Amino acid sequence: MNPAPVGSPPEWELRVQVPPGWIEFVAHDDDDAALAVFDELLEPHRDSLSTGETARLRRDFTRARRLSVGANLRIGGAVLTRWDDDRPTVWYYGIWTFGMMGLDGVNPVGLLERGLGWALDSDRSAMAAMLADPRQEDFAMVDGRVGSSLHATLRGDLVGAPPDGDDIEVPAEMGLVLAAVPLPGLPDAAALVVGVSPTIGQRAAMSMFASVMAHSVHVVGEGVADVPVLDVTFEEAFGDQRSAGTAR
Repeated sequence: MNPAPVGSPPEWELRVQVPPGWIEFVAHDDDDAALAVFDELLEPHRDSLSTGETARLRRDFTRARRLSVGANLRIGGAVLTRWDDDRPTVWYYGIWTFGMMGLDGVNPVGLLERGLGWALDSDRSAMAAMLADPRQEDFAMVDGRVGSSLHATLRGDLVGAPPDGDDIEVPAEMGLVLAAVPLPGLPDAAALVVGVSPTIGQRAAMSMFASVMAHSVHVVGEGVADVPVLDVTFEEAFGDQRSAGTAR
């Protein structure tokens, strides 16, 4: 999806607890500022990286950042960790915010949950084609709020290659977790956390960090009641790509 936020942002920040080793994609003014921060992360490893490897890492970082910004993630990033046989793997995470403008008294998480359910069951939905073996369930948070999660297999062959990413191999099946949670103090808004792992076997471990993010996301600052959210309908967010120009 690629809608624009509505309204003028007040003095507020969306905050969340991120995993150790977090590489941020979104919270930079431009590509140059983002690359400067990424270069600082690479600096301790310069001696073990060839010139070509460094160039490839910087190129992949820039592509991932542009995808995250283009998808209007409020927070987006990746975690490099180790898996079987001590091999490196990368898990991707992001957060969107949704508002239920004009729907006073409606539970935003419940509406997101029903929208996801409709998308999974509809033969017109692009999401239904991309996901296999979806499992939805509600979960209780420590402060009494109730969220809704979706675990599924993401079919890489239907996702498509990233822009300018012909040399990037997209896994055939990836692990996906979505978690919709109400934002504390904002009864008409919800956050949608997404986590993606390159294999199904890594999904359970990846989802542990997604759960931490879902439980900890909140808004701070002046004017938090006026947090700008995505001006997007459920048809655009989860529906038929043929009729929703901003969905993807």
